[in-house]
Amino acid sequence: MAKRRYPYGKEELERRIDGYFAALENDPTRRGGPSDLLSALELDMPTAIQMAQESAGPYRRYGRLMRRAATRLRAHLETSPAWAGSNGTKSVFLIKQPLWDGLCYADRREPAAGDVRVVFGPGPDGGEAFG
Repeated sequence: MAKRRYPYGKEELERRIDGYFAALENDPTRRGGPSDLLSALELDMPTAIQMAQESAGPYRRYGRLMRRAATRLRAHLETSPAWAGSNGTKSVFLIKQPLWDGLCYADRREPAAGDVRVVFGPGPDGGEAFG
């Protein structure tokens, strides 16, 4: 069985996550983000990814908490007054970055339009455009 790299138990992780989001709610000018949250949890991204993905092994009890934290962070980026106005573009950028749960927002993709033919100069189909 793999050894856990995160030194805190599930209850401590939950307490730290809840404390982080309580601090954001208590200070509407504070702009929380992915690195800020991971720093508060004393985590790096690879460990957070492993924790969120594991349903067995050393992090099996942490996965639900980390996935919920990612959802709460996206909600903060969407709704916090701290991310309004000129900070909105930063928020959109962060929402489009994959978090430790592997999810991110993406722009809607347009269906392929097919081939486009571009002709420069007079040609047989140019008509009077170059006449």
